Formats: sequence, structure tokens, C-alpha cells
Amino acid sequence: GLSSIYARFEDFRTAQQESRPFRRFVTDHTPYSIAFYLLDDPHENTFITGVERLSHILMLISMVTMVVTRFLVTNVVSIIVSEQRRQIGAMKALGATRQNILEIYGGLALVYGGLGTIPGILLGLPLGRQAARVIAPLLNIYVDTTYVPPLPIALGMVMGLGVPVLASFFPLVAATRVTILEAITDLGLVSRYSKQSALVLTQRIPLPASMRQALNNIILRRARLALSTFAICLAVTAFMGMLAIYFSVQDVMRDIRSRLTHQVSLQIGDVGNLSDLQTLLSTEQEEVIRTVEPGVAVELNIQSDGEENPNPSSLFVLAVDTETQLSYMPLVEGTGWNEDSARRGIVLNQHLADRLEKSVGDSITLSTAVQTADFEIIGVAD
Repeated sequence: GLSSIYARFEDFRTAQQESRPFRRFVTDHTPYSIAFYLLDDPHENTFITGVERLSHILMLISMVTMVVTRFLVTNVVSIIVSEQRRQIGAMKALGATRQNILEIYGGLALVYGGLGTIPGILLGLPLGRQAARVIAPLLNIYVDTTYVPPLPIALGMVMGLGVPVLASFFPLVAATRVTILEAITDLGLVSRYSKQSALVLTQRIPLPASMRQALNNIILRRARLALSTFAICLAVTAFMGMLAIYFSVQDVMRDIRSRLTHQVSLQIGDVGNLSDLQTLLSTEQEEVIRTVEPGVAVELNIQSDGEENPNPSSLFVLAVDTETQLSYMPLVEGTGWNEDSARRGIVLNQHLADRLEKSVGDSITLSTAVQTADFEIIGVAD
């Protein structure tokens, strides 16, 4: 027999309109009963969308890394220029122009970029390929190509060489404005050093001399303080964002596993083999498997107050034997099947009940392609 049936329509709108008649036709004219169906828009394919979202996240992380690198380069070049103010003054005294100063120190930033870019590309290509192979199974794809497209290499070269040069531009412009007299007579202090209001306030704070001097240096270098703080903020934001994603996914998976009372789910094509499967598993794995019970998983449509809706919301329903341990769920409202295992009804989880604005005692209308039925909500599970 068949386990899946695929159908292609002229467009996605037609697929939405004809999905219900098509499923009814399959149920009425074939020996198959549809338990689950999926409408897949080619323009919003689930797998392609997932890959694009992951790619955007990784691209965002790489951009944050480059921005942090930009501030690091700016800070380094600022320190170099500050340390070589006298050399800059001497070069100007010998006839060097502002363009010459920009070329010298801009070339220094370019060399820094080259020293970091070349090994970065050589290491990044194999590491990126290996990371793609690790991530690929999560997206239900397989990566077996060793082809290296030239575009990423070109972008890496441009970013690796361009970012340091651009990051050094503003510190270098400030350095070229230093006059010969200021550079040669620079002793690291300015005449208004002790007259700044912020520094006057720090003198009144009861701190050790070393800590007070450190605070004074921070206040005097406000631009450097802002750059460093912003760079650290970006780095920590990216780090915390990735941690939040990791722990959120882990919490959801742990929550799902803790709520389900079964550890293994098997889908068999022939229901007639269920008794043989139960006997086989119970006999061969009696020390590991405590019980084997049947269940049915099916996707149903939610009807709104009995109205015909061409695009109804769907609900994935798991039906189990209510006399077994599989029916146990931590209830926050109602009694479920605890008092009467033969009771007819349905148990919703808390999130779905809140979204549908339903509570215990209300009814919900569910439908397949061929029939519709009302179910009383007899419990809400945590």
C-alpha cells in the first residue's frame, strides 16, 4: 500500500480551494484514509524558509563581528597615533603633507587588515565547510560539494581589507590636524587638565589614587570610552542572543519530553501487525520497555461556530487508549479521563486553550475531509 500521496495544482490558491474536495475524493474512492496533510507554497517552502532564516542569523552574527572589529581597529590606530604625535610633527616639519600622513598610517591599517584577512580566509573556508556539514542535517539537506564560490572569498577580502582602512580614517584625520608646535611640545597634558568640571568632581570622591587616576583617564578619553563601550555591548549582545536561542530551544525540548509519557513512537503501515509488534517488543526488550500501547496521530480542522471556512486552522491530535498510562497528562483544569476512562471528550494544552479562548465545559468542532464532530473540552493540560 501507499504511505504518502502527493498532488500538484496549478497554483497555491487553487491548492487551498481544492484541498478539501481532493481529500474527500481520496477517502471516498480509494481504500486510504488521510491522517495528515500539508499544503506547501513553493514560494514559501518550509525548508527554503528555514535555510534562509538560519543564513540571516549567521550573517547578522558575522556583521556584528565585523562591527566589533571595526571599533577594535579604531582604538588601536588611535593609540598608535597618540603615541607617535612627535613623529608626526617631525614629519610635518620635514615637509610631509596631510595626504602623506594619511597614506603612511592608512597603509599601516591596510597591512594589519592583510595580516588578519589572509589566514582568516584560509582557515575560514574549511571550518565553514565543516560547519555547513554539521548544520545541514538539521535543515534536512545534504552538503557534499567541495566547490568554493569566488563571491565569498571576494567579500572576505573586501571586508578584511576595507574595514580596517575605514575604521582608521577618523583617527588619522584627527592626527593630520596636529600642528608642528603641538606635536613637538606634547607632554601628554593640556593646560586645562585640572580645570575640567568632571575632573574636579572626581577629586572629591573618596577613592584610592590609582582608581581616581584611572577614572580621570576614562573621562578625558570620552570618544574612546564610547567606542569601547559600544563594541563590548555589541559583542555581549550577540553572545547573549545566541545563548538565549540555545537555552530557549533546550527548554522547549525538555518541556515536550517531560510532558510526554512515552519515549518511542513507531508508525506502522499495517495496523493488523500491531499485536505481533507488541509481542515482539515486549518479549525482546522486556527489561527496557515497560508497555507497548496503540495510538493514532491525525490532523483535524478547527471549525468556527459551525461555519464553513475554506482555510480553517488545523490541530494535530494524538489519540491514545485512555485506560493506559499514555493518557496521563498534568491537568491544570478539569479531570480529563481520571474519573471515567470511557468519557468522550478532548484535552487541550494551556496555550491552545488560551488562543481559542476555550475552557473546560466548552465544545470544539473538529472536521476531516468527510465528516465533522463536536467534542467537549474535559481538561486543560499544562
